[in-house]
Amino acid sequence: EAKLSWYEYFVSFFYQNVDDEVDKEEEAKNDENRNSNAVFEKVENDAENVQLILFPEILGGHAQLAPICLIAGYNTMLTYQKINDKGDIDENNIIDLQDLFLLENFICSDINSSSYSFWAMDMNFDYNIDVFDLLTLSDSIEF
Repeated sequence: EAKLSWYEYFVSFFYQNVDDEVDKEEEAKNDENRNSNAVFEKVENDAENVQLILFPEILGGHAQLAPICLIAGYNTMLTYQKINDKGDIDENNIIDLQDLFLLENFICSDINSSSYSFWAMDMNFDYNIDVFDLLTLSDSIEF
């Protein structure tokens, strides 16, 4: 039974103000920065690909930079967005017996899959790839 852990498989982006990268003495005084950096370090240690995007302090503090970070995050999401249906494991825009065969092979063996394939195979959104996903995919295929 395969499980997906978000930080192991996906690119993680952190957006923050350069000014948030304060020296360690100042950081110790500020719980918010300490917690933010601790989360970043945890993810950076566990993830394969973590990117920290720093914005110049001239853009302002947290309140002024928040909308800019949200827009940057949204644009990043659009870059990685796939618009395929659940069950389209081979990414050919057709849900067919080939997808069913790929899912069956994944369940019967202990092979790794890409983050997209894992998402496409998880038909019932439970973060487990199992026989229930196979049955759901089988029901969605028109024979």
